[in-house]
Amino acid sequence: MSRAQRGWHEGFCIDHTPLYNEPSVTAHCSWCFEETSHTIQNDCLLNRMTFQGTVFACDSCHRATQHCKKCDAMCRISERGSTPLCFACCDLVSWDDPQAARDSVTIHGWCPWCVNQTEQTLKVHFKSTNNTSGDIFQCSQCSQEIKPCPCKRSSIIASSKKSKCKPCQESRGERMWQDIQTKFTQLCNSYSLELGKQEMQRKSKYQEKALNAGLIRPFLLLVSMDPRMRSATAFKLDIPLLHYEILGNAHAEADLILFEPKKGLQRRTNSIFESVGVSTKCNWYQILRRAIHDLSDAESSLKSKTAKETFGECANPSSKVLHTLEMELLDHMAKRHVQMLNPELRQKAIELYEKDEIYHMFDELHEEGCQIHSICIMFIAIAISSGMQSGKLNMDINQIHYNEFLEYLRSYLGGTNAVGDKVHSAQFAGTQVVFFIARVIVVGSIVNLVGTVLFPPFLPFVSAGLFCVGVALFVAAFIYRPSREISCQATLLIVFQQFLLATSKMDLPVSPRSRVAK
Repeated sequence: MSRAQRGWHEGFCIDHTPLYNEPSVTAHCSWCFEETSHTIQNDCLLNRMTFQGTVFACDSCHRATQHCKKCDAMCRISERGSTPLCFACCDLVSWDDPQAARDSVTIHGWCPWCVNQTEQTLKVHFKSTNNTSGDIFQCSQCSQEIKPCPCKRSSIIASSKKSKCKPCQESRGERMWQDIQTKFTQLCNSYSLELGKQEMQRKSKYQEKALNAGLIRPFLLLVSMDPRMRSATAFKLDIPLLHYEILGNAHAEADLILFEPKKGLQRRTNSIFESVGVSTKCNWYQILRRAIHDLSDAESSLKSKTAKETFGECANPSSKVLHTLEMELLDHMAKRHVQMLNPELRQKAIELYEKDEIYHMFDELHEEGCQIHSICIMFIAIAISSGMQSGKLNMDINQIHYNEFLEYLRSYLGGTNAVGDKVHSAQFAGTQVVFFIARVIVVGSIVNLVGTVLFPPFLPFVSAGLFCVGVALFVAAFIYRPSREISCQATLLIVFQQFLLATSKMDLPVSPRSRVAK
């Protein structure tokens, strides 16, 4: 029998849990630099065929590792062309002193994402030497990927093709970062739930645009967010929100997150046909269904419908149908997240949730009949982690007392703490490109066959026309391919804001105007 908890259950008993009985190796880890045990996570045939090799996980830091190609230590999993050697073989570190090793792969400077002076740790090392130029680092505060700038005072966004940081490009120096930081800090300090409510009720051209696109509900959730949470949502879409002049205008920021031409939520979630204009662009109903499929590999309980069929629901911010989809998405994610938690953290979250005073904080959601126990447990676990990281809760989970956590949770629900949850990466959705091209080939073959039978003299012209159309569609498939593995993460943060508002007893405003799908 597997263990059951309120609102979720473990899928396997301990004897049959995958990987519990798999062999492990003991070796130095290129992530935590300690000598630890590493348990096999993936040893499938596909890995062997692609020379990826057996994938392990360090039992200490839980990062993915592989065997080094030169020694018995473990290297970081090879991705994006990174080196297949451990950091010792690259002459980056020595195994003798783990702390010195961690310091040697850490730099300090301004992060272009969160605009703070932070520690930035090496994440992806490409060369088989100790040369780290061009490597990808990760900010310790916002977890975004960056590259070091030659000036060594600040960094560059990893996806940027620029070779210098923004202050170096504009010859403005650190003063540029300081000005942005001051402005953003003031915005964060002035935020309150009452201000979020006022932003939801304010009218603007951006609100009208979101309404017409069937995205009024995520728009209102975005404008109600703490500026830190809204910027984190933009970061998930690879949009450096703090660099834009619109910073401070919640409606303009929400519009950018939803409709940015290349990286916006709608663009990243659109299918190829929707992106090229053959079909109507996706609305919130479709975005939620696709996120459920990508995150849980399961279909939603609600049927697939076109944008026109669901426009009426998507034009209503208080739609029960959309609320059901959001709770379904959170439930799928929460059950998965809870099972992945550190056992001590999971048990502490369950223990605190069972306390009557904390349990009844979520009564409004309980009364709606939602199966939200796993969501609440996940939320409490996130709150515990956030409190520990900010120093407001004891770093020892077992020493966190009920009264201490209750006080912190009240402030957390009051909107005085930013939510920076790292959601699990969604499954890769680019296979749609393959299916799209396959459909083009099948249709082309059928047309070619019919042309051969019915119109033999025109066959060369038909073939030439099909070739041109095929090439155009092939190019469009790669230019307009969806990136739902990225958009899912932003979708989760937006949906999580709805959960936060519900726990704070704040409702979304009534629909600005009643419309029905034409």
